Amino acid sequence: MVVEDCKTTSTSVPPPPRLLNVQKFTESRASELEALYSIIADRVNNNFQSQQNKRRRTTGYDDRIARKNSMKKQKLGQKSNSSIVNDHETQLSRRSRRRKEFMRNAETGFSTSLDGTKRLRTHLWHTKSFKMVKQWGFYLPLGLQGSGRGSRSVLKWLKSGAVIHDESYSCAVQLEGPEDSLFSILRMVLVPFPLSEELSQAVLRGICYGSALLYHIGAPHSHLIAPVTYMWRPSYQEKINTEVGIFPTSSNSFRQMWVWLHAAAFDEGFNALNSACEKMMNEENVSVGCFSRGGQLAKLEVMGSKASEVLLKILHPVSEASNVSGDIGLTSCSVLKNAISSPPESKVVHLHCADSLSNSVVSLTVQDPRDLEKGNLIELAAPTSGPSSNTGESISSLWLKADIDPVELSDSKDLWTLYGQVNVPVEDSVLVQKRHEKRLAFFHLDGVTTKKLVTEGEKHSAHYCPILLLKSTIEGSSLLRWTIILPVSWIKAFWIPLIVNRAHAIGLRERRWIAISGGIPTFPYDFPDSRAYSDLMASEAVAHQQMAELRPLSVRPLKVPIPSPWDCVKLSAVEWPTTIQNAQTLDAQTFHSEPANRRLLEQEDAGTSFQGFVARTSTLLISFLNEIYGNSNSELLPDVPNEQRIFSVLLNKVRNSWVLKETRELPTERKLCFVRVHLHAYKEGAFEEGAVVCAPVHTDLSLSTSWWDEKTALQIPHSSVKSYFMQLPSGKWELQIPDNPAACQWHRWPIGFVTSGFVRGSTKPVAIALCEATLLLRLRQEQRGETKENERPEIFVLVRNLTSTAYRLALASIVLEDQEADSSFV
Repeated sequence: MVVEDCKTTSTSVPPPPRLLNVQKFTESRASELEALYSIIADRVNNNFQSQQNKRRRTTGYDDRIARKNSMKKQKLGQKSNSSIVNDHETQLSRRSRRRKEFMRNAETGFSTSLDGTKRLRTHLWHTKSFKMVKQWGFYLPLGLQGSGRGSRSVLKWLKSGAVIHDESYSCAVQLEGPEDSLFSILRMVLVPFPLSEELSQAVLRGICYGSALLYHIGAPHSHLIAPVTYMWRPSYQEKINTEVGIFPTSSNSFRQMWVWLHAAAFDEGFNALNSACEKMMNEENVSVGCFSRGGQLAKLEVMGSKASEVLLKILHPVSEASNVSGDIGLTSCSVLKNAISSPPESKVVHLHCADSLSNSVVSLTVQDPRDLEKGNLIELAAPTSGPSSNTGESISSLWLKADIDPVELSDSKDLWTLYGQVNVPVEDSVLVQKRHEKRLAFFHLDGVTTKKLVTEGEKHSAHYCPILLLKSTIEGSSLLRWTIILPVSWIKAFWIPLIVNRAHAIGLRERRWIAISGGIPTFPYDFPDSRAYSDLMASEAVAHQQMAELRPLSVRPLKVPIPSPWDCVKLSAVEWPTTIQNAQTLDAQTFHSEPANRRLLEQEDAGTSFQGFVARTSTLLISFLNEIYGNSNSELLPDVPNEQRIFSVLLNKVRNSWVLKETRELPTERKLCFVRVHLHAYKEGAFEEGAVVCAPVHTDLSLSTSWWDEKTALQIPHSSVKSYFMQLPSGKWELQIPDNPAACQWHRWPIGFVTSGFVRGSTKPVAIALCEATLLLRLRQEQRGETKENERPEIFVLVRNLTSTAYRLALASIVLEDQEADSSFV
């Protein structure tokens, strides 16, 4: 019964309604709500607004209120349509405005910032993944983001792939006039010039390009400006001497040439060339033109083992008159005699023949790499084991050797014409529409509207681009280095296809790593006798000082001289003992004497950081040594005739018989003569930029087999690291000579400095340094001795990093031993 009562009770309660009438619900509870409202009103004093510090801006992102007000004002006639458009344009963000600016592709020039700094055409692409620096009047990519230690990856890319660098900051100076007048101008300012007879003829014909050093008028005894590359516009003649491969030219013919300058020295170099042209016009009464091609031409560098494969994918030369956009068409030609008799606009040369000749130049007109179809590709041969021994045969084969599939060359007259109009490439949007039209045609769909848009976009654009292709090899390896010279408006059209075909982009820092690993000097870092080097080091010293001041004194790095104190080497040349003595026999009096020579050195001008000159040709070095050790051939080179007096013969062929009759000190009033050397660690050690190169004594070499470990290595006290070079109140750094016998045991005289240190990850680490020539010859004479047991071509030196206490034994090889001119650079 109890259970039944419970069941009846539960079923008697009505269920809640499925629908609730809110109005009736509030009316039935109106008294309760009024009571609750009165209680809350008493607590907040009838102020129901939220407190200022507790408000949330939940609608700050919503612009509907602003748009409603604008629409109301427009309806009331308070704003005209033109003012609305102008306000809308001014409201664009900085990012939108810059992107709109970078999307423009003008025929010439670079976009500039408010302070006049130029931006490369690839600036927008680089800023997304590179660290940018403001240098030499440009915003340039310094390197990939990070701490700057990605050298192993870059060298791996170079060895097993390809890298690309935008070198558009380099500018060309175009010279025009009679050929003999241009030759006279170049003799005033270029060293070495001219080159060997065969190579000079190849450069003159436009087959190759040359490298030289640009000086002010009066070279080589004037001030160095920068290393340059120069090339002549190809000139085709009716006859070719097939026996020797030399092409006759007329000395009075009108010629054109380019001299490429680095951005750091462009103004100074252009002024020097212009002054030489004016001097020639005043003396010879001839017309010679000197024009700047800055903002018109650009350069792209492609390097690596697969650089040829990357270029093979994007370069499609034009071999027929198939350009419907008004570009220059080329007539195909299959045999050389037809090419000789044809006009200069159409010539046939086989590119694979250029592989046997270094520094070759090829002129081409290629199709837009963004809009390629399957067709003939350029045949870029793989690098050979070495350059041809007979340069004359290489030059002749470049022009005369026939092949089944010739590649057509163009004169690239649009590039050489000073005010020539090179049409800009087709916009990307037009190419996308064109591809879309092809897809519609493939599916048999209507694409008439798209076709009209494409026709309008192609009206003032081009599908073909004239280029110059330059080939060279990286020293110390078989890797190729290709340089593409093209109009500046075509940079982005070539850049993206190169990146898509797996060419890794690099900046200034990575490019310098590649150069150092090959032992190639980099401008302006390895050219301390130039003004560009002084400006660069001054800016780096200021940046280094500012970074150091941001750190506490307890962890602040040691202050080192920037730039290196080159004048201290002259003190070593003057006070260094005439015969290298044993370390135990050197006393304090030998070191701490103050002859008149030192007082004369202290009176010299301290404003210049580099007091001396760098001998980059064997002729200049031999003339300097003759002035120091005598002009007679029997005194300096007893067994070598005058016509064979080159430095390679001096140090290689007659090393057994050449001994200086007497060791003479360098006159105080004479400038120092430096030569470039390559430093390799003898057993261990990593040489940094700015490290000091010192002369070892006899005991250093005798104990070299047991020296080089951490416990027994030659070291200087920690307290002497800061005092080895001391900064004077004038800002000049001075070498401190020890004044006690104990300190004389570890003191070594400096003979040079490292300009480019080791690159991490390199299989054969090499450092580039500049050392004084006479001190190197003294070391070589002492190390070989009268018994001539040591026939090693290198010279033993000691290298110490400025923040380290240990001396490391190194082998120094002089660059001019293996070549007559040291003019290669990056």
